[in-house]
Amino acid sequence: MRKGVKTSEFWLTVLTVIGMLIPVLQGTINPETWAIISGVLVGAYTIARAVVKATASKEDDRVLRIVWDKIIRQIDDTTEPPDTPQTGDDTDSK
Repeated sequence: MRKGVKTSEFWLTVLTVIGMLIPVLQGTINPETWAIISGVLVGAYTIARAVVKATASKEDDRVLRIVWDKIIRQIDDTTEPPDTPQTGDDTDSK
């Protein structure tokens, strides 16, 4: 298991919090909103790391792969090109 600083989750959280700080300094995002979102992100990261450390196993990796494959398949199924003809649709002939 990698140390927290070496994980992509850590850097994604850090970059997101820093990235959101720029609009706050420019005045386009309310500082309270930034604080809430940053707190939620850091909390989610902390919980995710705790779960990974507490439940790390090969079975988890297998389950995560299955879930990930289903998510990708669902995204692929819902992103059909708009010009795809629908079969069995005879509403134009009525």
